[in-house]
Amino acid sequence: MAVAKNTAAKAAPEVVKEEKPVVKKSATKAVAPKAEVAKKEAPAKAAATKAPAPEKESATIGRKQLGAALREKLQAQGIGISPKAAEAAAVAYEDSVVEALSRGDKVSLPGTMTLTVVAKAEQERPNPQKPGEKITVKAHNAAKFKAGSKLKAALNGGAEAAEGEDE
Repeated sequence: MAVAKNTAAKAAPEVVKEEKPVVKKSATKAVAPKAEVAKKEAPAKAAATKAPAPEKESATIGRKQLGAALREKLQAQGIGISPKAAEAAAVAYEDSVVEALSRGDKVSLPGTMTLTVVAKAEQERPNPQKPGEKITVKAHNAAKFKAGSKLKAALNGGAEAAEGEDE
């Protein structure tokens, strides 16, 4: 019978107490934990500095998807193109941009974007694996992206107004 009482005691639901944040009191006023203060201040700062998030989940578009989009746009204009040719066009575009930037050229698609190469000087930066230490980042070249007016308008809900600009 002792065994039966033991199993019955184990079957009883456990009561879990919710932990309340500890509020420290200083000599003059109550002080909330830093995490609590950050949670209260964060929404106000975020609302003031960030644009509203897109309504739907974003997707990554690769070469095949870009090729398919090119094909659809061209077919809408009455230009027939195979899926393989559309994907090849996307790859050729990518290769052309990479080659131009590697030569130091500027790539500009008016209204959409501008890509340039900028030289970055050698820098001392915090080590991401050991934040107390500094590491030296060698001098290198980097691509700089600047959004054009049509892209900016499309990202902010005004694609119709910007369609005829900068062409």
